[in-house]
Amino acid sequence: MYSASSTAAFDSVQAGKCDALILDVPIVVSQSQKKRGAYGGVVGQIVTNESYGAVMDKGSKFKPDLDRAIKALKANGTISRLQKKWLPFTRVKILK
Repeated sequence: MYSASSTAAFDSVQAGKCDALILDVPIVVSQSQKKRGAYGGVVGQIVTNESYGAVMDKGSKFKPDLDRAIKALKANGTISRLQKKWLPFTRVKILK
């Protein structure tokens, strides 16, 4: 869901009221896919060292099984394939 401020920012770019937009890459990529060509290209992303994660209860009995499953999915390339399919911003050029 986009806030009123990010919606206004996208509208400003589309209307030519501003030349560029710096915002969270997942939001920019998602919006640019919804309205292809409306905003120009997604030029790149800045490294922020942020990560995605999930939370479970401390001491959860599921943690060992989940850890094994994640390790296996990393080893066989499934996580990489899922990132490419469902997290398209992982393909956006890193700006240095």
